[in-house]
Amino acid sequence: MTAGMAWCYATPVGAYIRSRRLALGLTQAQLAVLAGVSEAEISRLEAGHRRPNFETGIRLAQALGLSAEELYRQFAPQEVAT
Repeated sequence: MTAGMAWCYATPVGAYIRSRRLALGLTQAQLAVLAGVSEAEISRLEAGHRRPNFETGIRLAQALGLSAEELYRQFAPQEVAT
């Protein structure tokens, strides 16, 4: 998989994390503290430059008030209308 493909694949996950964070009224810094990661990592995740590893994903889900299943469902490939 090329880096460009990974970026496109991760974007829905990042958008979901950002949307959920904003709905909870959290800053990136606050979410980072709750999830035990750096603020820079939250920024990279939300921008779609990275995908969380399993452990980080679990902590993010908990910090966002989600089940791990709800967060990881965002990793499923999305159907594109043709």
